[in-house]
Amino acid sequence: MKKIILFLLPISFLISCSSGGGDSSEPLSNQLIIGIWEISETNTDLQVFTIINDSSRNILLDSTFSFNREELIDIYEGTLPVWRFDENGTCIDINGIVVNWTLNDGQYRFYDSETEYTGDFSIDSERLILYDLTGENISYDTINQYWVSQYIDFTFNKIQTPQGRLSFSEGNIEKFEKLFKQVLVE
Repeated sequence: MKKIILFLLPISFLISCSSGGGDSSEPLSNQLIIGIWEISETNTDLQVFTIINDSSRNILLDSTFSFNREELIDIYEGTLPVWRFDENGTCIDINGIVVNWTLNDGQYRFYDSETEYTGDFSIDSERLILYDLTGENISYDTINQYWVSQYIDFTFNKIQTPQGRLSFSEGNIEKFEKLFKQVLVE
């Protein structure tokens, strides 16, 4: 028994001394995000409601729906949004739009001179999830006289070569609205 313990002791020492993150003092998430990411899925928390006199919400529908990669390819007409995160703290999409980024203590921050988005994230070497990327999106349906609230989570997969572009034409918006209305009916 003593021989087994003496045999395992050096192995446990080697494992405990391994940092796993290289020699960089940067958090592992900041190292993992560097590279090119393509959107692969969206998950939306949806609420349809009216406003009661006292400003509280009268919930008509509270649901969650998702779009997978194939559905997103259809929405984006064959190409998916691609973002490149650089070591200098900038993120650029395939159209050349640049924003700054930071990741700290499980929180992301994307910002430029006019806009700032913050929220929770999770990341590993293959997948990045940005929770509630644009915050609460609220719109009012004047015909049906109800409000629609959405919180959207975006999932990205790391890729080697950008195959898409970030654009959302009128045709894409119509496809998204059509899919969105199908979810509401179901």
